[in-house]
Order: sequence, then structure tokens, then C-alpha cells
Amino acid sequence: MIDLDTLVDRQINYAMRQQGERLLLVLPRVVQFMTEEPRLRAILEDIEREYEEAIESFRALDRKHAEAIAELWRAKAEWMLQAWNARAAAAGENDVWMKAGGTPSSLPEFLTGAGVFDLPRYDEPQSDPSAVGRALAAIAFWCSCVAESQLSTAAEIERNEFFETLTPLHDEHERALRAFLVVTRSHPGSSWRRLSGFARSLVLPPRLASDNPLDLLLASLGSLEQVRVANAALGLGKYDHERAKPDDYRDQIIRALEAVSEEVRHRIGLHLSNAALVNRFKTRCERFEAASLRAATSANPKKAEEILTVATARYLFDQGLNPLFNAQIVSLRPDLFDSSGPCSLYVEAKQYQGAPRQTVVKAAWQVWDTWGELSSVHPVHEAFLLVFRRSGPLVVFDGPPPRLNGRTLHPVVVDIAEPAIRGSRARTAPVHISAAELLPPAL
Repeated sequence: MIDLDTLVDRQINYAMRQQGERLLLVLPRVVQFMTEEPRLRAILEDIEREYEEAIESFRALDRKHAEAIAELWRAKAEWMLQAWNARAAAAGENDVWMKAGGTPSSLPEFLTGAGVFDLPRYDEPQSDPSAVGRALAAIAFWCSCVAESQLSTAAEIERNEFFETLTPLHDEHERALRAFLVVTRSHPGSSWRRLSGFARSLVLPPRLASDNPLDLLLASLGSLEQVRVANAALGLGKYDHERAKPDDYRDQIIRALEAVSEEVRHRIGLHLSNAALVNRFKTRCERFEAASLRAATSANPKKAEEILTVATARYLFDQGLNPLFNAQIVSLRPDLFDSSGPCSLYVEAKQYQGAPRQTVVKAAWQVWDTWGELSSVHPVHEAFLLVFRRSGPLVVFDGPPPRLNGRTLHPVVVDIAEPAIRGSRARTAPVHISAAELLPPAL
């Protein structure tokens, strides 16, 4: 069976070898492959979620700063209005500088729609799309227009207080903008969005049905670039403004393919690394340590779970990890947690004797509950629930691992029961537990 990362390499490399319009035409198949394969879809959902969170943080800051600037403008901008009106009265109504950047009284218009902006579908953003960015540029223009105006002492005091408050807001916005531009130009989630956009654009959607000419005009303008992409792939277009060359998009597509490929293979490796560690521990326990673990837990049944957790921690430590055993992180205590790597590893160990369903389902709910708090301070994308079978029927987990809010829980049964009830000697039917049962109940 071909490894998943090999399949990804084949698809991406095949696409990157295509020339001209063939590169655009192959993208729908690449996107389809990556969204229909369950493991890749889970990885891409994580990537998209992280990207959206980064964009939303900039949107939230845009809203916050817009409110602060609006409040500052109401409280400390009288000096600007006075200076502007005096300059305007002296210059006359038709002076070009008055119309170039609006008037100070129009600042609320610049702040309208803070946090609401569209990103380019096929390219990386080259400028500041935020309402605060527009407002700061307008304020800078107005200040340059009244820079030589004579102000009263009271107005000068107000102006100084205005800039004392505005300057930190401006600096914070600049830092946030740079972080935003880095994310939109380098995050694999941004690259994946562009690839998906190219793939969806080859077949144009139905025309908008509307009696409003303005709606039709705006829809036409908004879809023009999509028309150009589709025509570049198919060699169509009656008019020059509808035509584009495939090479106009090639560099952007190749960069996006490389970014997505590298990130997906990286995450496949991280998952395989963690999963391989856990599954090797399962095999070690079942082959070589089942008897000793049974003896230790039978000798001290009240501490059976702690004994099994310590055995897991010792193994992870021997593999180069630094697991924290029952350490308090936020307000809860996960059994084992290692935050030393690029992606934190969370392992919960449980054991059962007799009827296992209620024990296992309750343990899974506990993991989700603890996980929610862990993720507030550590990025944790996957967790492992080790279920040690000491006796009773074997648990079998059906279907793919359960996912919730971009997180994947991997349940793993470690069978350390007596040989007399394992394998072909088992006399009780396995207990099948579905992925849906392992999800927390709806609130």
C-alpha cells in the first residue's frame, strides 16, 4: 500500500510539471483528491482553521481600534475641525486638496465596516484592507493639510493629547498589519484557499438574477477576474478585458502548491510520528509487558490507572519526549502532556475490567473537556486515549477517529488481559464503540 505522503507528492509533482493551460486544468483533480481523502481533509481543515483564526484576530483588532479612534475623534478632534474649516474658508470650496482625501467630518465613513473586508481570491494582498488603515491614512492627510495652521493654546493642548493617544494605536496597528501580511503571504492556509479558488473558477456560476442594474454591475465586476482565470484555462474570451494568459497565474499557483505540499507532508509526519510512538507502546505492552502490568495492577487495584499511566510516561520519556505526569496545566490535570515539541502531545490512560462501554465513553468525554482548556494555552491538534483492557470483553472502535472543532481523538486499545481470554480463546463478543459515542453530548 502506498504511503499517504507519497500519494501527495505524486499529485503535487504531476501538477507542477504541467505547462500552460494544463496547470490550471489539473487543479480541480488535485483539490478533489486532497478533500476526499479523509486524513488529508482533516489536515486541511486544521490548516484552514488556523489561518482563519489568524485573519480573525486582525479583524477583531480592526474593530477594536476603530472604536478607539472613533471615541478619540469625538473627544479630542475639535482642534482639527477648527483648523480645517479655517483653511477651507481661506482656500475656497473648489480647492483640489479639499477633495483629495475627504474631510475630517467624514471620518465615521472611513470606520464603517471595521473588521469586514475581502481578501484577493487568486493573489496575495499587497495593501492594508482594514478600516483603521483607511482612517489613519485620512487622518495623516488632514494633518498635512493643516500643519501650518495657527492654533490657540487650548487647541494645541488638545492636539498634543490627541496624538499621545493616537500614536500607540497607530504603532499597534502597524505591527498587526505586518503580522497579517506575513500570514496572508506565507501561511499554507492562504495558499490552500488560492488553490481552491483557482480550481472552482474554471466553471463559471450562473448569472445573478436581479432587476437592479447596480447589483448586476457589481456582480459583473466581482466576477471579471474569475472569468479571466476560466478563459485562461480554456483559451476563451471575446474581448481583451476578458482574456488572460495561463502564465499570468503560474508563479502564484506553483508557490501555493509548494506551500501546501510541504505543510501537509510535515503534518503527516508529525501525526505518523506520534501515532507510531503510541502504537509501538501498545505492541510492547501486549507482547512483552502484559504479565508484569497485570501483576502490578492486581497487587494494587486502587492505583491501577496510575501504574499504567506511569508505564506510559516512562516509555514516552525513553523515546525522547518530556511528558508531564498529572501536572496541573490551567485548571485541570491531564494524565500525560508534552508541550516541548512543535505540536503538543496529550495522552490519557484508562483501564477497565468487566463491561467497558460506560468507562470508555466517559473517559473520552473527560479528554474533550480537558482538551478544551489545554488548547487555550497550548496548540493541541490530536490526543490519544489509551484504554488498557485488564479483563472483560475486548473493545473495538468503529470508523475513523472522532473530530471536534479541528481536533482529532485517537482511541487505542492496549490488551493486557490474560491469554486465556484473548485472541482465538475469547468467549465473549467484542464491544463495538462508534466515533459518535466518543464525542461529548450536545449542550
